[in-house]
Amino acid sequence: MSRKGKLATSAYLLRSKNWIVRKMVASYFRICEDFFRTNAQASTLEKFPFSKLEQYSSRLYDLKEDHHFLFKRVFGPVAVKKLDHHKLEPTRADIDFVANIGQLFHKTLVARELKYLFSHYDPLTSGTAEIKIEFEAQLNDIHKLFEDGVRVLVELLQTHSSNVLLLNFLLENPRTVRRTMGMGVHDVLRMVTGQKTPNATYYLAGQYYMEGGHYTSAEKMFRRILRRNPKHSEARDALKDVALAMAQLKDAAQ
Repeated sequence: MSRKGKLATSAYLLRSKNWIVRKMVASYFRICEDFFRTNAQASTLEKFPFSKLEQYSSRLYDLKEDHHFLFKRVFGPVAVKKLDHHKLEPTRADIDFVANIGQLFHKTLVARELKYLFSHYDPLTSGTAEIKIEFEAQLNDIHKLFEDGVRVLVELLQTHSSNVLLLNFLLENPRTVRRTMGMGVHDVLRMVTGQKTPNATYYLAGQYYMEGGHYTSAEKMFRRILRRNPKHSEARDALKDVALAMAQLKDAAQ
């Protein structure tokens, strides 16, 4: 590959970074949320659905591959590392994130196969009781890894705190954030951005929506700021810009 080709690939990854990170974090949140909910609903651990484990292992594999698509692998054979020369350097938080994902992927894969064994073979077969015990141990390990993942998520979000797409995901999914991290989205934002209030994040999100032509969503963000601080002049001016843009859009449609 020519030097020009290497630079072109790196430029593409740089342009795509914020969206890919947002996609990965969103996927992780939703898998984690679903696992916690399904685990709580199962009357016993052995009743945890095979279909869920199959779904998690597939989605975690895709998530792991997305991470390897974007970031260099810091461990593994030299030949593999050479193929990653055009990729981005991961931070410590990025490395911890993919390590957690990798462990979860393999644990869900093992749990899935153990579930299949004791669900599809004669319960009286010698060894089935041991398989159930091992299955429950795997589920407990998965639960612990997701709990550890909450800490990893905080560090990852802090590392990517300038990623507006990622911040927007948090703002748009407060229930998922609470169910996964055990805290409200505003508390998470304080930990991530260091800001005492979420107004700066709302403003960035509003500007992002404005640039994309999503004026209703932009208006909602700016109004949230004004509800918290009626004297916020930037948000008030931004609302005027939203109203003007919506009026122009309406005139053009007539």
